[in-house]
Amino acid sequence: MIRPETIKAEIKTMKIYQEVIMNKIEVVSDKISLLGECPLWDSKKELLYWIDIINGEISSINLKNNILSTITTDLFIGCIALRENGELILGSDRGLFYL
Repeated sequence: MIRPETIKAEIKTMKIYQEVIMNKIEVVSDKISLLGECPLWDSKKELLYWIDIINGEISSINLKNNILSTITTDLFIGCIALRENGELILGSDRGLFYL
């Protein structure tokens, strides 16, 4: 049986965590994605990547100069990852692809 004081302590912890997280959230791009997923940081190129599954887009933004780039495909992209050579690989409804 869960005791009421345990529940109260958990709720208090969740509220504190929520306040800390919400105070640290910062919008880095105003680009609208229908289903934005898979944020990926490339520390060598200093780029933040993400995908829009529905629109088949891979976007990136350089956080130093705010330059936004988007590649549009005819794929439903499910994920992206960095290869050892710094290039991207993506998983989609039609297979795996190197970019």
